[in-house]
Amino acid sequence: MTPCLGDLGRNITEHLRQPARARAYKEGGSYDMLIKHGPHTLLIKPSANFVPRALDHERADVVFLSTGALGKQDRGFKDAYYAETVEKTGAKLVIPIHWDNFFLPLSGHLTAAIKVADTVPDAFDYLIRRTDADGIRFRILQGYQSVVL
Repeated sequence: MTPCLGDLGRNITEHLRQPARARAYKEGGSYDMLIKHGPHTLLIKPSANFVPRALDHERADVVFLSTGALGKQDRGFKDAYYAETVEKTGAKLVIPIHWDNFFLPLSGHLTAAIKVADTVPDAFDYLIRRTDADGIRFRILQGYQSVVL
């Protein structure tokens, strides 16, 4: 299946007749997910973008941070993205997501998505430097790995 990137922000406006082709489905909008369980909170940030001040009053122990397109951005954007997600939530652990090639079968060793493979190391280096300076854990998970949150 070839990914369709021209559907960002487009909505499905009519019922899809099944079986529908993959290209019939549209992205429709991206959302962050804040999961609270007891005293713990996780933020899943599936897009490497942000809405300024959207997380002003949210806290998260762990941020699953989209990094796929982050390496393509300039330093100003990276700093703002980090400030609006990791810093504002007070995260103690950052786990990068949405950087791997999810069109391959899951394996014990994930590889970067083709379109961002050359920039993922830059994104990871940036995040490692920032989280290290701020005393925040940074953990890259490979296939089948788990982490105690």
